[in-house]
Amino acid sequence: MTIPDGWIDLQVNGFLGVDFTKPGLSVEDVHSVSRHLVEQGVGAYCPTLITAPEEYYKENLPVLAEAMEDQEWGQHLLGIHLEGPSFNLKCSGAHPEAYIRDPDLEAFRRWNAWADGKIILHTLAPELPGAISYIEALSAEGVVMSLGHHLADAETTRQAIQAGARVCTHLGNGIPNTLDRHHNPIIDQLAEPEMEVMFIPDGFHLPVNVIKLIRGMKDISQCIAVSDAAPIAGLASGNYNLWTKNVVLTPEGCIRQQDGSSLAGSSRNMTECMNFLKSTGIFSTEELNAAGRDNALRLLGKEG
Repeated sequence: MTIPDGWIDLQVNGFLGVDFTKPGLSVEDVHSVSRHLVEQGVGAYCPTLITAPEEYYKENLPVLAEAMEDQEWGQHLLGIHLEGPSFNLKCSGAHPEAYIRDPDLEAFRRWNAWADGKIILHTLAPELPGAISYIEALSAEGVVMSLGHHLADAETTRQAIQAGARVCTHLGNGIPNTLDRHHNPIIDQLAEPEMEVMFIPDGFHLPVNVIKLIRGMKDISQCIAVSDAAPIAGLASGNYNLWTKNVVLTPEGCIRQQDGSSLAGSSRNMTECMNFLKSTGIFSTEELNAAGRDNALRLLGKEG
């Protein structure tokens, strides 16, 4: 597969009102997102489904799989990122708590069958019952397993890596605001030498010093920028309902839950994120290309 030129984004939940998790998704909706992102400098991306009722997966996973087969626009879709539904309830963020569930291998295989085997990246909390064996089984089947929305301790994180987990999803986000000063998943994941890090450089999700810390702790080959673009990304500022949560998109471009509890995805596309990352001066031009393209392709086994 020849990967189109442009940035690579492993976490796009939707764009310009198209929600990859919401019922009613069409193949044309997916292609519309692809067209807009390509126009804005994104070469390829992973459409991302979040925690939802199983019937939503049954409806939308086949749509995304069909979109991937399109001769013109399918080349811009790298595979599906399933973010959830197995998360720590204390770390749900914008995900609807009612549909969070423990890992279930039979359920995942059902979902991936609906996706025609195209789920390529899967985020979950490793401390949940059965999660380590689940990670081991799916890693052996070629699914890239990522840790996110979790409160796993250092030992559980190490077990997850030994089972096959390779990366963490949006480090520093999807986690409570108050943590133990020494023993917490952010420090534990940064301290793991094998673990790669996805992070959101949109100007809102992480302070610049945290991005600097990630770069200082990790080899450039382990740094992967993502947008985490929300379905309302690209729309006018205002109040919206997103994934059962009431959110506000501020004039500055920040998406927050109206109750102030957490952010709810990003309003930036990958090009905007990379422009912000460039503005920090933390990454050289060569390193920006690695973090915004090369490392993501290598993680998914699509380099070259």
